[in-house]
Amino acid sequence: MPSTARQHRFVAEYQVDLNATQAALRAGYS
Repeated sequence: MPSTARQHRFVAEYQVDLNATQAALRAGYS
């Protein structure tokens, strides 16, 4: 997955609950 797509996914996930740690995990960061 391109990093840009992952970053967009992270932003979308972060907006769900404003939890950066969980958003990063859901977006595919390890």
